Amino acid sequence: MRTIRILACLGAVFALGAITAASASASPEFDAAVYPTTGVEQKATQLNIQGFNGGGVVIACRKFTANTNEEIGKVGTGKEATNPKKNSPTLIVHPKYTECRGTLAAGSFPVEVKTEGCNYRVHAATPGKSEGSVDVVCAAGKGIENVFIGLTGCTVTVKEQLGLKKIDFINAPKTGTETQEVTTTSEVANIKSKATSACGLVIGEAEFTAEYREGEIETIGGVETAKIAPAGKPAKSASQAFNTATSAQEAGEVGINEPHWYENHVPIAKQTGKSGEEGTDLIAWGKLTLTTVTLGVIECENEFGGDVYNAEGSGPPPGGGMAKAGEFKVDAFQAYDCTGTECETTLKSKQFIESEGLGVVVNGTTKEAEFQEWEGGLQPPVSGVTRLKVGNKTVGSTTQVKLHITCPKTTGAEQNSKAKGELTPEVENGTAEGSAPSKFNFGAGSGELEIGTTTEGKVTGKLKAMGFEGGALITTAQP
Repeated sequence: MRTIRILACLGAVFALGAITAASASASPEFDAAVYPTTGVEQKATQLNIQGFNGGGVVIACRKFTANTNEEIGKVGTGKEATNPKKNSPTLIVHPKYTECRGTLAAGSFPVEVKTEGCNYRVHAATPGKSEGSVDVVCAAGKGIENVFIGLTGCTVTVKEQLGLKKIDFINAPKTGTETQEVTTTSEVANIKSKATSACGLVIGEAEFTAEYREGEIETIGGVETAKIAPAGKPAKSASQAFNTATSAQEAGEVGINEPHWYENHVPIAKQTGKSGEEGTDLIAWGKLTLTTVTLGVIECENEFGGDVYNAEGSGPPPGGGMAKAGEFKVDAFQAYDCTGTECETTLKSKQFIESEGLGVVVNGTTKEAEFQEWEGGLQPPVSGVTRLKVGNKTVGSTTQVKLHITCPKTTGAEQNSKAKGELTPEVENGTAEGSAPSKFNFGAGSGELEIGTTTEGKVTGKLKAMGFEGGALITTAQP
């Protein structure tokens, strides 16, 4: 069995454990390198003193742990800190605090932090953007109790509450290695809290809001006194992953988990998409229909040729989850056996479509021959749907989709139009090499091409897609 020990932080009254987090624009998730069938146990430990401050009370704890697989059956469905068995946008851990000190008007006292019946649900977020959050989730009637030893009846309690911010995740200090760790920083505000009247606070027994960041314990007059660090000094922790069978550390990471290309269910190796590292050859074919106001309905058989590649790699930690989305370049496109209602019925001619912006040109500056391509790339899933953007809408771009649509003049008028822009078909993963390839589905949500100066070119239909050599199964997955 593999165990992932997670080191993270959140405060004297609550904390968080996290192995990874990810991009808001993609699918932020907590990742692990390997998930055994029993799931992974996750554990957290602080890097500095955790501090809580508010309502005239300061609490600081030297030690903190937050584990999965604890308090099972004591919190409630959906709130239990079980071992995760797959990447997830949330992680639930059970926190414990020791060696805590509390200071208020009555003096400085040891503090026992009681967390039974409560856990922390941590939400993954974009690394470096301080957008992570944590929920305090508790069984009915439960809360995190900070009991002041030696001040009878004084307890500061934090009840269940959601959306506490702000938390940041960073892959450090061993980024990209098999022992990669994650540093977590936390500086949280608006923590709803309540102190009993025995604590002697000015507010009496009433709710107040507190803040969390780095804490300090200073000896003053021979007595340890809890203090809070200045704003801008977050609490810190480090996350680690371990294999319980071998005790060897394994990689964990903050993964933005963009979609990437896979060949026969194996991540396609990192390539730049440039000369010598073009990527994996792909072919796509099928019938597409172009529906326009000015040109009518045009239907063609189509063939595409190009390359798919992962410019920053892909796959599980280390590194794969932080890689940008897979990319795609179209090298060749051919439409044939076209039929057009307007062209054939009204104009009594034959429909034809040819690609533009592909092939080879000589660079006027370098005097070197260069390939022209349409650009493309996988888009972050929306409601579980991954799309492939082909082309772009940038005025004057050399990498957008470009088509020349003609209907030669015979006895009537002619068609001589340009179509350009981008399309975003849905990617439907195939299930078998050769017999059940992946598909690019054009329809609702796929966008429209610009015909002349009007965006009116709707494309519908499906293209089957597979590897050029041997018909390999080309699919997408996260990460």
